[in-house]
Amino acid sequence: MRRIYLPIVLIIIFAVVATGCNSEIFQITNQEIDVENEEIVEAGREKTNDLTLSVTRFKTLNPLLNNNRSLVQVHKLMYESLVSFNEEMKIVPQLAQKWEMSQDGKTIDFTIRQNVYWHDGKELSIDDIIFTFDTIKKAHKDRKIHSPYEDIADVILSVNEIDDNTIRFNFKRQFGSALELLVFPILPSHLFLEENLDKLYSNDFPLVGTGRYKLEEYSRMRQFTLVKNDKYWGQHASLEKIKVVVVPDMDAQVSLLDSGEINFVQVVDTDWRRYYDHDSLRVYEFITNNLEFIGFNFTNETLNNLNVRKAIAYAIDRHRLVSNIYLGHATIVDVPVNPNSWLYYEGKYMFSHNVENAKALLDEAGYRINTDTGIRENVHGEDLSFKLITNKGNSMREKTAYFIKEMLEEIGIKLEIVILEWEEFNESIEISDFDIVFAGWHLSKIHDLSFAFHSTEIGNTNIINYQNEEIDTKLENVINSIKREEFRKNSQLVQKYISDNLLYFCLFFEHQAIVMDRRVEGSINPQFHNIFYEIEEWYFNAD
Repeated sequence: MRRIYLPIVLIIIFAVVATGCNSEIFQITNQEIDVENEEIVEAGREKTNDLTLSVTRFKTLNPLLNNNRSLVQVHKLMYESLVSFNEEMKIVPQLAQKWEMSQDGKTIDFTIRQNVYWHDGKELSIDDIIFTFDTIKKAHKDRKIHSPYEDIADVILSVNEIDDNTIRFNFKRQFGSALELLVFPILPSHLFLEENLDKLYSNDFPLVGTGRYKLEEYSRMRQFTLVKNDKYWGQHASLEKIKVVVVPDMDAQVSLLDSGEINFVQVVDTDWRRYYDHDSLRVYEFITNNLEFIGFNFTNETLNNLNVRKAIAYAIDRHRLVSNIYLGHATIVDVPVNPNSWLYYEGKYMFSHNVENAKALLDEAGYRINTDTGIRENVHGEDLSFKLITNKGNSMREKTAYFIKEMLEEIGIKLEIVILEWEEFNESIEISDFDIVFAGWHLSKIHDLSFAFHSTEIGNTNIINYQNEEIDTKLENVINSIKREEFRKNSQLVQKYISDNLLYFCLFFEHQAIVMDRRVEGSINPQFHNIFYEIEEWYFNAD
């Protein structure tokens, strides 16, 4: 059960991500930002009432097989799931109007919304949901075709029609995140019957969904145009048209924004300050699910001492780190859960910067300053010294590593920084050739922290080699929770344990932003899981 989303995590567990965390000073909760800074040339900016954006080149238009993140976001305009996430990451109805879970937690019956139509006019049916699941299941079995949702096949035993309006998902065992697992786009089965089945995997994939926007025109690998769906079952969109240009990479997206050829872009680095005082554009910042952290190798006897780990945490000034290196675009946290999530444990803020606390803890642990070297030693005269590894290719992370080194030296800890090529970095992780690792997780939307802390994952994704029956039990309680409040309570007990015992020193969740035509107004509240969240409330201000 714990491996449900591990392939996703393993691909990007140490990806080149950075920034983010929960502090009163730096927390930004999707607020509009509008301050003075350098101007950008306005030449060529077209005054249109269409939202024009771009996606980077992709391999497939099929939303069940696509891994291109920019296209994933655009797909959310056209396709819908049984259930979806709100801004607190709570599950809310979408194509399913309601649901009921069995007492043993092994089945969920969904009542499907009535009078929902595909963009081609055909009515949504139970067959569409079963077909979609079967397509994901096939991808799971086929080594040549992969789906980002394929691991649900490890958990779901079968999907059955109860009646014309009800579908049942049968799980292999009870699973607390069962609803989160079912957030995947539904496809229209009638377009892929018999001789058309190959269209699932071809360049002729038909972009037909049930969402607020439908395809008007597509020029292969160049651009496509979406128009609002006037027959949408829910609140209709106000924006009439969305144009999408296909570009080679993210740099090209920013170039098109600067030249005025597009008027919407998602910015993933911290260099969006230059848009703050832009005459035609406005910036909206949001917290992502990308967490930067320091991991301690528990095979190191010295780091097994909680006082030593706490001293390291107190020595690192995360506020100054976020301010100086990440320009404030991060939210400091003590636990590996997004601070916007309904599951987030808002306990006592544990590790604010306190050098005196750090020094006292090291004194208590038996490490005294050698006045000649400035480095602390134990009673045997051995230096308090650690090797920190991180990966090349992320300049922010490299700067942060040396920032941490400077702060630890202030309390008498000697830190060797080793920056490794990607393959060598992962090899060092695999064989535990490190004392401290500085890396990042792109956390799954399916909440289960077992991958990082459960003893059965040692040698796999429990890279810190931590083993404790108490945390194992707490993690299993989360997985086995059926009721939502029980799930939340057990999750917060896990988070409290992680924070109290400082298994990782969480630094921050990074921020990203959307930059958009200033004339677009309404409830603009981008989320990491959907940058077009509440797009039905967006509209162009004619003034």
